[in-house]
Amino acid sequence: MGRARLGFLGLVLVVGFFVWGDAASTYDRGRWPLYVAPARLSGRGLAGVVWMVFNSLVDLRQRVRQAWSLVDVQLQRRHDLIPNLVEAVKGYRDYEQQLQTELASLRGQLLATPPA
Repeated sequence: MGRARLGFLGLVLVVGFFVWGDAASTYDRGRWPLYVAPARLSGRGLAGVVWMVFNSLVDLRQRVRQAWSLVDVQLQRRHDLIPNLVEAVKGYRDYEQQLQTELASLRGQLLATPPA
């Protein structure tokens, strides 16, 4: 954020110097009062600020849209992975059930035949 503010300040200063130079070069001491050059500067500066604020708002809107798009992508990935997880758990459940059944039958056989 600090880098963006520094860039904005630099841009304002550059635009201000160009506008001030333009206003000072057209200033005629005999014809125009002293407040005309700053008034032209503030009018152009205001237009520049409005233009930069508009561009900042457009950029912010684009970043918000991109962020929501990334959220949608993550939700879709989660939606696609849940059925795979359910199938993996079912497979593990079936394996455990088969293993417990085999262990029970082997224990039953061991108890049915006394050790020699």
